[in-house]
Amino acid sequence: GPGDTEVQLRQYLAVLAQHRATLEQQRRDIEDTLQEISLQERQCRELLAQKP
Repeated sequence: GPGDTEVQLRQYLAVLAQHRATLEQQRRDIEDTLQEISLQERQCRELLAQKP
């Protein structure tokens, strides 16, 4: 957790901001991957539906 001096608190805020940015990018990557999975699942189901 943070220390108690102004410098420590500002440094800690910078660390938190970087951690947030990293996690938000990972979330975007995960959402993109999930969207691609959904697309491929839909395509597979459509192909299966065409089978006799």
